[in-house]
Amino acid sequence: MLFENRRLPIFVADLAIRNVRLLEPEDKAGVATLTARLMDEGTSKHGGQEIAELIENAGGTLSMGLSASSVKVLSPDRKLALSLLFECLTDPVFPKEAFQRSQQQLLSEIADLETQPDERASQLYNALIYGKHPHGRPSLGNPKIIEKLTPEDCKALHRKLCVPNNAIMSVVGDFDSKEVIDEITKLTANWKAGEPGKPQPPAVAFPEKFNQQIISMPDAAQMHFYLGHPGIKRDNPDYYKLLVMDYVLGTGPGFTDRLSSRLRDREGLAYTVSANVTGSAGEEPGAFTCYIGTQPQNFQKVKAIFLEELNRIRDQKPTEQEVEDAKKYLLGSLPFRFTTNDRISGQLLSIERYKLGFNYLEEFKKGVAAVTADDVQAMAKKYIDPKRMVLVAAGAVDKEGRPILKLDIPKGK
Repeated sequence: MLFENRRLPIFVADLAIRNVRLLEPEDKAGVATLTARLMDEGTSKHGGQEIAELIENAGGTLSMGLSASSVKVLSPDRKLALSLLFECLTDPVFPKEAFQRSQQQLLSEIADLETQPDERASQLYNALIYGKHPHGRPSLGNPKIIEKLTPEDCKALHRKLCVPNNAIMSVVGDFDSKEVIDEITKLTANWKAGEPGKPQPPAVAFPEKFNQQIISMPDAAQMHFYLGHPGIKRDNPDYYKLLVMDYVLGTGPGFTDRLSSRLRDREGLAYTVSANVTGSAGEEPGAFTCYIGTQPQNFQKVKAIFLEELNRIRDQKPTEQEVEDAKKYLLGSLPFRFTTNDRISGQLLSIERYKLGFNYLEEFKKGVAAVTADDVQAMAKKYIDPKRMVLVAAGAVDKEGRPILKLDIPKGK
């Protein structure tokens, strides 16, 4: 996909490989992360340091990965940018020294995250929401498996997934489309199609009943609280109605949504409060997730307020003003998604990935404008079930949610 934008001499290209998490073998959990981190660490033509110097000397940026790779340069350096992007994408050699370094860095990163209550809560929450679905696994991988991985494991996953029939690309900026197509065609002439496989993930099921689990971390400064259940796919026909519902309930600008205005502004319980179902919607089901970071003594109070507000949006129609305010913000902020070449490129990838069509802007405006207060209540009744949710909290709270008090005992006593 190409979009010529001649206002500034800037060239941006983004490339995405499909279904990386879904096609990563469970018994190799972590190989996708390692593979992604090693793709710019050396090719048969250039070492990792050479690649870094080439792009830095051009004043550009190159970010390689499996799920997403990107390059950004001034337009005169376009050929260099595209050649490096495709070289790293199609010809990484996964040098042993770089592999070992990245492997140890990844293990250290995972070990550090295990000490952070937000990460612990998030991982358990995802595991309970998704079960055996790949999205239920930690995104960075399993440390016991990572310790046993080899460069050959990375090469095998790369060969399987990094094929042109499993990739989508967007190019935005100051260029002539025919010239860019010719360049990309030449650079990919030897990139052969493959068989990445068709994902067959298990279905994501709602919990049968309310499930509360608490991770006690007595030394944590803050408690992190997640509440929710499985959500929707991006192609859900109710997407725009749910988007407006999100902005009424827990995703509004500033602190105008119900949860932020109550939990933060009126109750003073937190700085960060959110709730939405559309933000994680993708090719696979996302999750309806409520989140707050607060003090441990607030557990019972925030739990009660969240459940009260979730039931209220189901039982009572929102005001016309609430709905109109949400719609005005969504429609008014839409152009800001397209203010830079980077953002335009990202939007093009999303449009292609989720099959939104190139009339997406018109469909967005029409879909949001048509939402009514009755629609918002209907969506809440249909897609939010407070009785079948997962609640996970991590922090200085015991298994019942009571704060763990730390006694300040003087030394020598």
